[in-house]
Amino acid sequence: MTIKNGQPWGQLGSLPPAGVAIQSDGELRSVVQKCMRTDTPLPVFGLLNGDLWRAVGAPIGGLNRLRSEQAQTVTIDLVEVGMDEQTSWFCSHMFIRNRLWLGKTIAVMNSEWMGQWRVAPRAHPNDGKVDIVEGALPLGQRLIARKRIRTGDHIPHPRIKVSQKSAWSAKLDPLDNVYLDGQKVGRFKAIKLKVLPDALTVVF
Repeated sequence: MTIKNGQPWGQLGSLPPAGVAIQSDGELRSVVQKCMRTDTPLPVFGLLNGDLWRAVGAPIGGLNRLRSEQAQTVTIDLVEVGMDEQTSWFCSHMFIRNRLWLGKTIAVMNSEWMGQWRVAPRAHPNDGKVDIVEGALPLGQRLIARKRIRTGDHIPHPRIKVSQKSAWSAKLDPLDNVYLDGQKVGRFKAIKLKVLPDALTVVF
């Protein structure tokens, strides 16, 4: 069940013996993508680092914590994205921008964090939606926003649009590059995505 306001999220539960501990969002995506494309059941994942790990509070303790009685087990959403004729998935975020950071930049967030940037302060990885942050700022305002994004203070802003959706599509500029969980996947004419609620089970 996706998280509801005022209700607890997940339960106590350690990483099972067959669970997979991961160190980054890119590593998590690689395992998920392999499973999805081969119709293999997804394992339980243990979060040791990355943006999803930070979104759940960046708990310390490493593998010892994951295997302890203090570990928490929750479900999180997965996002399926169609890029022209390709289908892929991301767990934490999708980023769309051109090489020179000119024109519109789009961040599609299942986690509030992208590296050191708190891009979407309201995003939650198990609310059945993604937060879509779109902006095309002049250079001076980009520099200001770049400083404020570390704390999430770049929004609200009159030239940054934020929305929450369970499905979304867009046409892309020919110079736009698409990044999934920090990994560059290429350039595409169009994308469409949908949120897959409760698709992953993670321990932290």
